[in-house]
Order: sequence, then C-alpha cells, then structure tokens
Amino acid sequence: MTITVTTRDLGKSYGDTRALDAVDLELFAGEVHALMGENGSGKSTMVKLLSGVIRPSRGEILVDGQVVHFASPHEARERGIGTIFQDPALVPDLTVVQNLALGKERRAAPGILGRTSRREAQEWLDLIQADVDPEARVRTLSIAGKQLVAIAKALSDRSRLLIFDEPTAALGDTESEHLLTQIDQLRKQGLGVVYISHRIAEVQRISDRVTVLKDGRVTCAGAEGLGRDEIIRLMIGRDPDDLFPTLDTPRDRVVLRASGLRSRDGSLDVEAFDLHAGEVVGIAGLDGSGRDTLARLLGGVERPASGTLELDGEVLKRPDPARSVRRGLSYVPPDRRRQAVVDSFSIARSITQSALWRFVRGGLVRTREENRTARDLATRMGVKTKDVSANVLTLSGGNQQKVVLARAVAAQSKVLVCDEPTAGVDVGARSDIYDQFAELARKGLGIVLSSSDMLELIGMCHRIVVICEGQITEVVPGHEATEERLLAAQLP
Repeated sequence: MTITVTTRDLGKSYGDTRALDAVDLELFAGEVHALMGENGSGKSTMVKLLSGVIRPSRGEILVDGQVVHFASPHEARERGIGTIFQDPALVPDLTVVQNLALGKERRAAPGILGRTSRREAQEWLDLIQADVDPEARVRTLSIAGKQLVAIAKALSDRSRLLIFDEPTAALGDTESEHLLTQIDQLRKQGLGVVYISHRIAEVQRISDRVTVLKDGRVTCAGAEGLGRDEIIRLMIGRDPDDLFPTLDTPRDRVVLRASGLRSRDGSLDVEAFDLHAGEVVGIAGLDGSGRDTLARLLGGVERPASGTLELDGEVLKRPDPARSVRRGLSYVPPDRRRQAVVDSFSIARSITQSALWRFVRGGLVRTREENRTARDLATRMGVKTKDVSANVLTLSGGNQQKVVLARAVAAQSKVLVCDEPTAGVDVGARSDIYDQFAELARKGLGIVLSSSDMLELIGMCHRIVVICEGQITEVVPGHEATEERLLAAQLP
C-alpha cells in the first residue's frame, strides 16, 4: 500500500502551550483514516499543518516519502492535499463553475470563462453525483450542496488526499448519507481520506483505521475495528458508563402541557403531551417525522394552527420567542452557530441576552450586575473561559452550547426545550452538558430533549416520545428503551 502522507515527530507550540506534540501518522491511498478527539485535543492543529495553514514548530511532513515545507494552503493543494471544511472555502457570489475554475481558468475573453470550463465543472459534479446547477451562485446552495461543490473543486485540483473536517455536522440524515456514500466511492477510486467527526457511528461505519488524540498527543494510532466504548475511553480518559449522570425522580407537578397541537403546515398532529417538573422527556423521530416541528411548538417559538400550550397551569397565548421566554419557556435551536449565537456579542451578553430586562434600571443596562451574573452562571455551567467580556466565538462549540444553556438559566426558565443540544459537540463536552441537564432537572426544571442520537435519548431521559409521520406512535420509559425498540416505533 502506497503511503500518501506521513508525519514524523510533528509538533506545534504557541509559546509554552503545546497544541500538538510528537505525532507520528501514516495516511494511505485508498483508505479512510478517522481522526478523533475532544475539542482542544489537537485535531484542528493537525488539519492546519497538513493543509498548509500553519507551519510546524518541530518534526516533518512527507508526501510520497519526500519532506515538504508548506508555506501556504496553495502549496499543499499543489502537492495533492485538499481540505473540505465544515463551512466550505468557496466564494459565495460566484457561480459553481467559477468556483471550480478559480486558479485554473481558461478564458474565452477577458473576465469570461470558456465553455470547456463549464463542461469540466459538470463532469466533476457528475463524478460525485452532485445534483447542483453549475450556473447557480454558491450563496443560493444548501449546506450539503456547498459541501459537494467543495469536494468537486478539490477533485478538480487533482487532490490525492482529501481531509474532511466535520462534514456532516450541519447536515440532515439524508444529506449525510449521500455524502458518506460519495466518500466511500472516492476511497474505492484510490484517494486517501482523513475523516474528522464527533459522530462515532459514522466513524465506525466509514473508516478503515482510527487515530485518537488527547491533549495534543496520540493515545491510539491507526487502530482497526475499535468499538464505541473504546473510542470514548481513549478520547475522554474515563469509562463511557460515566458519560450519563443518574437522574432524580420527577415531581408530580406538570410544568408544560400541550393539547390538540397541530402545526400550520398540517405535518404534525399531537393530541397530548405533558412534562413534569424535574423530568427529562425525549423526542425521537426520523427526518421529516415532525420531531423538529414538535420541538419548536413546545418551545413556544412557532404558533400552532390549533391547540393549546400551558405553562405551569396557565395558557400561553399567541406564543412567540420573546413572550415565551418572559413566561419561563426557553428553546435551544439545533443550529447553534446560525440560530443561537450572535457573532458580535460577548460571552456575558450571550448569557444575559434573553433576560436583559432584569438588568435595566432607568433605561440603562447595569453592566456590573449583568457581568457578575454572567460570571456566576459561566462558572456554574462549566464554561471554560477566563474573561466573560471576550467574544463568544472565542469559545469551542461545546462551551458555546453551555453558554446557550446558561442563557435559559439567566432567564429563570421553568421549561427548557432543546433540539439536537449536542450536535457538533465532542464527547467530553457532551458529558459536561448532560451533567448540567441532570442538575437543572434536580432543581425542578422540566426538560424536553429532541435528538437524532438514540443513545443520548436512552441515557438521558425518563421517558421518550416517538414521532412518526406527525403523530406520537409510542411513549417508552427510559429504563425500557433500546435502539431497536425506538427505531421500530419511528418507522412508518
């Protein structure tokens, strides 16, 4: 088997901090090599080194046995290394054809691409079965469409090693399935693939070998056939049985009740749903089942066509996000980066934004009181930061999610409805978030947990409500739930 890329004693330091330490890695043609680890484990640093974004502090990178010194991503691409980031590096206002042709244009006239470029672009798109209009502007494409265009561009650059950095984090099940199928086809065509994902099931399905990083060092190099529990143990340094906390018994008081809930588009019809104080109720369902719609209706951010929503015994009239939060009902959306985090906000303001009215006196925000509350909540929720005045985007994905949960606590919520609360979050941060859920439930909050991760639902819920074709098909006690039972109830 031909070695495509090798690293020897590779390391990267920032002052006294070692982001990556003495990593030896071999990446072969015709295989998928998964790279796993918590946020801060060194994965991103490794990707940046291999793709020429940064230079190593020590060690070597070899391509086909030859030492290389990448001064830029362009030089890495010239040697056959392409990188597909979660947010693809494409020019949004250019067409698909123009993006694929960038850097290698053939011009029919100044500023105009010739027909050959258009034809070749279609050929590259066809190669990965991308149902994308070559003349469409990239900004009009879905996230999945952009991912496919980025792959086509890397292939058109004659890449021999493709690095995928969390490619399915923002994709639905159907889109993820298509992408994984195309990656498998690329492997069969002889390309080398480095696959980075927090989704262990994906890694087990698609990878030939797995390397695990922790604190910048390799804890497991190029292993085959690792089980889920072993991967988790290598990533977090403890037994996976400790991932889910023990839940207390819910209280008798009902904090959220829905009756005759029907969505405006007619896709959801739920006769009854209730949630007790201190209870964690899961929602399971396939894409298109109505699971996400039910979460939005229960979270008070979408108005139903009919039906009522009661919060602590009082009907919530004309629900909208602001009115719901004021009444004590908070919703955590599935796309944290685009729907829950404001890029320009500090960590403190991100925590207090839903309860800012609490800190206003005489029309002015009492920032000292606001910052003190934010610091207390950041500490309580385990947000890893030294300064709450820093921009929220300086935090890892897991810590951003903790900030979003802290926001609900700041708003003095009685009910918290979360849709995909651990999407794109590493295993270690997941454990922290689960601990916070258990603690909030202990204090009497009712929590609705909508998730496509059945193991998460089984480990974290008192009850699991299963949705199929817009209706509840089964309610499964947490201690009786299995993946097989949940899946069977989700199928039409």
